[in-house]
Amino acid sequence: MEPNIDYSTYTYKELLEARQHLDVEQYPDRAVQLDKLIAEHNQKFEQQHLQEEHKIVREITPQFHGNAKEYFSIWIVNLLLTIVTLGVYSPWAKVRNTRYIYGNTEADGHRFTYLASPIQILKGRVIAAVLLVGYYMLATISPFSGAMLAIGLVVFMPFLVVQSLKFKMKVTGYRNIRFSFHGKYGRAFVVFVLYPFLSLFTFYLAMPFALAKMDEFIIDNIQYGDKSFETKLQGGTYWEASFISALMTIPAIFVLFQLGLVSTDPEVAQNQSVMLSILTMLAYLVIYTVCGSYYQARIRNHIYDNSELNDVAKFDSDFKFTELAWLNFSNLVLLVLTFGLALPLTQVRKQHYFCRNTTVRVMAGADSVLASQETSGNAIGDEIAEAFDLDVAIG
Repeated sequence: MEPNIDYSTYTYKELLEARQHLDVEQYPDRAVQLDKLIAEHNQKFEQQHLQEEHKIVREITPQFHGNAKEYFSIWIVNLLLTIVTLGVYSPWAKVRNTRYIYGNTEADGHRFTYLASPIQILKGRVIAAVLLVGYYMLATISPFSGAMLAIGLVVFMPFLVVQSLKFKMKVTGYRNIRFSFHGKYGRAFVVFVLYPFLSLFTFYLAMPFALAKMDEFIIDNIQYGDKSFETKLQGGTYWEASFISALMTIPAIFVLFQLGLVSTDPEVAQNQSVMLSILTMLAYLVIYTVCGSYYQARIRNHIYDNSELNDVAKFDSDFKFTELAWLNFSNLVLLVLTFGLALPLTQVRKQHYFCRNTTVRVMAGADSVLASQETSGNAIGDEIAEAFDLDVAIG
């Protein structure tokens, strides 16, 4: 009869030694018992490891170290060189401007890097320009062909979106590790074409849910090294933000009617002075800026509060509607009064606000990120998307 051994009191090391020296043929039941106990220990170790990786070790607020004077000196030189070279220098200008913004944005003691090559962007812009000119020429010569091309562009758009995001992520680095994007055309077509088309049959009432799916598609397919982003967005939040933003425009437009800046009478509208027309346009711009700030703040907070970089970080956003509305409104005033020359100042102000109202909760697994070998994506898709006015952004 086999002597009864209580392996439950053994340490993990003792269990491994006992299993190594056990005669399995003579004591098969003991082997099963030992294997079970060893598996339980391994599972316990894995759970502890996961808990340690998910443990929040510190909270940090990103910082922006740039200033308007410094950025303006870079921006104005880039602008003048772009004008003198008839736009040829614009890729170099884009790289220099973006590198300044990225290089002055710090998170957890490290700064972001922009790794794009001006030549990459120049090639993309040349191809985009040729396609854009060809499209408009064909549309002018043959409206039917132009319409067919427009339909083709709609089908082609998801591919441009995916390629644009792949390029943008690939040229963004942090701690010598690049970001990457892994979205597929099929899902992009559903999200960016099919859902918005179906929302037509609901008189666009379902469009906020489509917007939520777009943001979800983008975030869920971004990787930092070998770690993936993950988000769970609520379509109801998008609908609420859209509804309230639209509702806010009603009293503003009513005021414009009362002031005579808006009229449904064709004769009155025709007799409005140029100055009055400009004032009307500016009024609409202010309404759009202020009301859009509510949507931006609400959705930005929702996205950040419900997204995380697996095993690396969780995020919080504390955008306030009144603060953001004032920032956007004052930036708009600065741009109008300076004929656009205050653009560097407005970008610096916005970057400071974005960083100041963002919190990153860093997990213990942040130092275990491995660099990915992702090399796909090029500037062509990005520049074509930009040329055809396809603005790919979250929120």
